[in-house]
Amino acid sequence: MTQSGSASRRLARDEAGTTAVEFAIISPLLFTFLLGIFALGMAYYEGATIQWSLERALRTAMVYPDTTAEDIQEAMQDELQLIGSPDVDFSYEVDDSGTVPLAVVRADYDVPVKVPFLPDMALHFAAENVAPIPAEEES
Repeated sequence: MTQSGSASRRLARDEAGTTAVEFAIISPLLFTFLLGIFALGMAYYEGATIQWSLERALRTAMVYPDTTAEDIQEAMQDELQLIGSPDVDFSYEVDDSGTVPLAVVRADYDVPVKVPFLPDMALHFAAENVAPIPAEEES
């Protein structure tokens, strides 16, 4: 009995491997946080890219006042091909109610965020840009 009692005391005092066990317990949470931060960063990058393409489309409308909504949407989709062409609800209109005509470009879109151990979710982004457009020259 003295040998088994001393063996159990030795085993209770032995701390070899405790760091590995602690890491095994904490690692799923750590990796979930790290991958979640990466996924959110990618989602915000995609949102910023869509915002940037929306601003470029608005610049096109400012330079060429006879640009149609289809032309703007096509230019925007060409820009979005670089990030995998997300599904974007796009609208373009010209507001002639004031003294200066305004181009109004809107985009609504959802960006999926996938994080391990968590249900799939999506971030919703909405962007709107307004800029004056030159009046068409009369001949």
